[in-house]
Amino acid sequence: MNTRGYGPVYIEKGKDYVFCNEELEPVFERHDLEAISEKWNRGCSIEQIAIEHERDPDEIFLAIFHQAREGKIVRKLNYRKPIKHLKIKKNVPTVIEYENRRYVYEPQNIRR
Repeated sequence: MNTRGYGPVYIEKGKDYVFCNEELEPVFERHDLEAISEKWNRGCSIEQIAIEHERDPDEIFLAIFHQAREGKIVRKLNYRKPIKHLKIKKNVPTVIEYENRRYVYEPQNIRR
């Protein structure tokens, strides 16, 4: 059965069909779809968006996929936030904040 045509799809009797993603809700309100696209483009994960919209993460993926096909997504699906590396200058004490605590790194040659 080819469902890629532009006319109505007719399912033949007697064949064993499987309806994919039947348990998912594919319908979104337009403003929700735009909000999902905006959050995705800003760097939110699918799981974060799903929690905020109280939807299944697979439904959010389908919404992002739909918006990408319409050209409304600018962030790639395999995008990862860059890891911030700590730049330490030579001979200068550096303050490092980790888990709401501050540490001072001092190179050995300037320690008191």
